[in-house]
Amino acid sequence: MSVVLIGKGKMLAAMIEGCVNSNIKIAGVLRYERVTLPFLKRKFGEIFSVYPDKILIDKYKIPEIKVKSANSEGFKKFLIKNNVGILVVGTWCEKIKKDIYTTPILAAVNIHPSLLPKYRGPNPYLEVIMHDEKETGVTFHLMDENYDTGRILAQEKVPILPFDTSEDLQNKIIFKVKEMIPKVLNNISEGLIVPVAQDESKASYYRLEKRINIIDFQNQTSDEIIKKVRAYHPWIPCYIEVKNGVCLKIDPHKMYKDKKSDKIGKLIKKSSKNRMLTIVCADGISIRMLNLKVYPRYLSPFTNLIFKRIHHL
Repeated sequence: MSVVLIGKGKMLAAMIEGCVNSNIKIAGVLRYERVTLPFLKRKFGEIFSVYPDKILIDKYKIPEIKVKSANSEGFKKFLIKNNVGILVVGTWCEKIKKDIYTTPILAAVNIHPSLLPKYRGPNPYLEVIMHDEKETGVTFHLMDENYDTGRILAQEKVPILPFDTSEDLQNKIIFKVKEMIPKVLNNISEGLIVPVAQDESKASYYRLEKRINIIDFQNQTSDEIIKKVRAYHPWIPCYIEVKNGVCLKIDPHKMYKDKKSDKIGKLIKKSSKNRMLTIVCADGISIRMLNLKVYPRYLSPFTNLIFKRIHHL
């Protein structure tokens, strides 16, 4: 059995490692950056950035598929020429067309970071936190003509801890993918999996939407604010607005509930040494935030001065 992997970053790296560690032949890999970035920008990034997937591709001498789209004729020809048994997709930017996902001999599989049919869509990490879920997970499913609707091949759960961020959930799920992928692919190859249709009565789908990332202490409770900062990290940093366009970036791992106060929306304590502010939320509970960073970043040399001049918000 040979497989082709297409994906991005840490997810693709986990897919590669899972296959290599189990001696599954990788016929080729298509990277997200090859499809989305212009040639010079991609090459510049490969020289000066650390792409975990690219490091493994070079380390294991895996062929990179040099096409500009997973829906291209060139990609389809690669699948046919290399007699590819299974196509596996993890974190991708295109909707795969039917003539592509029906080309592999055995199956085309998508890896989705939620317990389908719940939380279909592009960023379930954020959504499960915003909806107060206690667990999430990963689903391997067959591809069909719609997003995240194909028959389920395998699922495993991942707990959501009280202070997990979206990044924490992503790392947990990527680790789970690395564990699961060899067993799933081998079971497909040996005909040991019976795909199960998704229960549409339990389905939910969330699109990407514009998010307000300036925190409103006057109108949001402490729980709402902490949840929002956790869910948005690392893709949508959250900020405290100071004045004149100057903001403070919140570290989701350095925010704690503090004492109660009737001074809703007010700053009640600060420390320039610890880059700390304590602000009262709409429910009368204050949040103490440490390691705040000045934004725009070009103002960072003036951090101490900015903190000293903060007297109210």
